[in-house]
Amino acid sequence: MIIGEKLAIACGEDTVTLEKNGNVTVQGKRIAVKGEGPIRAVGRKLDVKSEGAVNVEASGKVKVKDSNVGMNRCGLGRLHLEMMSGSGGVG
Repeated sequence: MIIGEKLAIACGEDTVTLEKNGNVTVQGKRIAVKGEGPIRAVGRKLDVKSEGAVNVEASGKVKVKDSNVGMNRCGLGRLHLEMMSGSGGVG
């Protein structure tokens, strides 16, 4: 099935939009992504922006890997940052 330039599925104010140029937009009041297996986000660039707190919770180790990791310690209290050969873990 070929739709054309854009396909939008709406329910109330929530929408999922697919565009011919490859853009996919999911817009809603609350969005949850759940999976029985691993969930992976891959892209040339990943931006995460929040107007409130950002929580990261894991039952295992959290790894941040890059050649240049920067952190703003403002309001974080005690922070343990381990840097080893270009990779770091926050724990």
